[in-house]
Amino acid sequence: MIIVPDPITGFYYMSGHIMREGVYSLSGTNVTLKQAWVSAGGAEDLAMPERSEIIRRIGPNKEVFVRIDYNKIWR
Repeated sequence: MIIVPDPITGFYYMSGHIMREGVYSLSGTNVTLKQAWVSAGGAEDLAMPERSEIIRRIGPNKEVFVRIDYNKIWR
């Protein structure tokens, strides 16, 4: 289980083997991981959803990396 507090406003970044890499806006609406994935167009042919990573910035000098199996999230 991954528990991450929702930010009210800000940005999130999608990169890797997805169709539309880029910066996406958080404008006070809750965005789930599934919604972020769909906004970015889903996976490219070379993607390995079972080896996806979430990187969360915590403070100015620290990041936390979590490897997830994105296929399990969709089930």
